[in-house]
Amino acid sequence: MQQALFPDFLPKQEVIARFDTSNLSSNGGYPLLQACDEYLDLTASLASCLCDGRSPERVRHSLLDLLRQRVFGLVLGYEDCNDAARLRSDPA
Repeated sequence: MQQALFPDFLPKQEVIARFDTSNLSSNGGYPLLQACDEYLDLTASLASCLCDGRSPERVRHSLLDLLRQRVFGLVLGYEDCNDAARLRSDPA
C-alpha cells in the first residue's frame, strides 16, 4: 500500500489511497486545497476586504463560505456554480 507525507505546513499524517469502496469522490484534491487555504489564510483575507450588503436576518451562508465555495469550485475544475447542488452529496 502506497503512503506519503504532505509538506511541512500540513499535519504529518499518512495518506492511504484506497479504491475498494462504493463511496468514492473524484475531488481528492479538496482536503489539500482546504488545508493550504487555511494555512495561507487566502479566502479569509479576501472575504475581510469585501462588504456584505445582504440583510443579516436573511443570510444563511456567510460571505466567506460563499467565496470558498466559488474559489474551490473553480480550482477543482467546475466552471459554474450549477455544480454546487450536485457536489453537496460528494464525500469530499
